[in-house]
Amino acid sequence: LAWDVPTEGFFLAFVWASVMFWTLDIMLSFWLGYFHDGTLIVHQKQIAIRYLKSWFVPDMTLVLVDLVNLISTTAVGPGQKS
Repeated sequence: LAWDVPTEGFFLAFVWASVMFWTLDIMLSFWLGYFHDGTLIVHQKQIAIRYLKSWFVPDMTLVLVDLVNLISTTAVGPGQKS
């Protein structure tokens, strides 16, 4: 990152909570209905297809980047540089 912030304590817990929140958001997006031309769509397959065509790739990319960054910084250990 741009700043050398140690990933430990409250900051580490906050980062993990953020990754878990957005991962849950991705999973829930496959089941949350949406409105199309004033009609509420609740059919599972239509919801999944719409999400996969719209926000799935950006959402998954950002969560994976965050997760890889988190794992790589915590695997090195507190106070050490990778």
